[in-house]
Amino acid sequence: MVVASCTPRTHEPLFRDACEEAGLNKYLFEFANIRDQCSWVHMHEWDEATAKAKDLVRMSVMRAGLLQPLEEISIDIHPASLIIDAGVAGMTAALSIADQGYEVFLVEKEAEVGGMMRNLDNLTPTNTDSQTVITRYLERINANPNVHLIASATLKSINGYFGNFDVAVTVGDREETFKVGTIIVATGSEEMKPEGLYGYGDLNNVMTKGQLELMLREDRVPDVKDAVFINCVGSRGQSVSYCNRICCMVGIKNAIALKEKFPEANVSVLHNDIEVYSVIQEDWYKKARALGARFRKYTPERRPEVTEEDGRPKAKSGPRRSRTSSR
Repeated sequence: MVVASCTPRTHEPLFRDACEEAGLNKYLFEFANIRDQCSWVHMHEWDEATAKAKDLVRMSVMRAGLLQPLEEISIDIHPASLIIDAGVAGMTAALSIADQGYEVFLVEKEAEVGGMMRNLDNLTPTNTDSQTVITRYLERINANPNVHLIASATLKSINGYFGNFDVAVTVGDREETFKVGTIIVATGSEEMKPEGLYGYGDLNNVMTKGQLELMLREDRVPDVKDAVFINCVGSRGQSVSYCNRICCMVGIKNAIALKEKFPEANVSVLHNDIEVYSVIQEDWYKKARALGARFRKYTPERRPEVTEEDGRPKAKSGPRRSRTSSR
């Protein structure tokens, strides 16, 4: 059977199932994708697109004549999982799998679990201490007999095939080996370092929000008189087109933290638009304003400028506009 139609991403499984229902081996099916490869990419060249579609159909017919029926086989899946990295995502996955009765090997290269959360201050919207959350996760992992936490480990090798993998990790001077059927890679992400933007890397006291959070967590923030947060750094048309969705809330949270720690400080948030995605986040935004944090909107045409004055960075915002609520 040959079908010339839309994308195989959605339609190929449909037609293969139809072949099976009709009593035909589903691997005797061939798909000619004349939408993605013709009508979409050559939408202004009708005659040439039609000629190409005919060629694709002819090639699919010739290939279909050479297809051989295949039979799917069943293999045993070893009932254990390897999870690489013990951040919050990795620990959540480990507990979810272990609670279903399967064995889990949770491998972490650092000596401690928690990943990036270890560097965060209090978390929104509950204002919970990040270390408290990590401790709760660790207590649940240690109490679950199905989870084997291997910290300070290096993944040495993974051999085998689908459903049956042999894993070797090194921990100090020893090597541990075990067998798993599934592998989850939960190695997380890194905060973007905005090199070349707004004086980062060149001017003193210009830092990322993540670096500020670590200073807040470790109580290393000196007396603050003036602080400016710049949102949308590198996003929404500067380096990439999209919004990262968390920048606004992190800025609001840290603005509140600075105002509560230094009530007399001048704290401003320069933004390309404030995006808060729930009633709770809207309440945090209102709280920041009530504490005296100032929100100033700039436009992509007039982005903030950061210069140095008396050895200290000085930020200049774009046009000022008021804002009373989120979209």
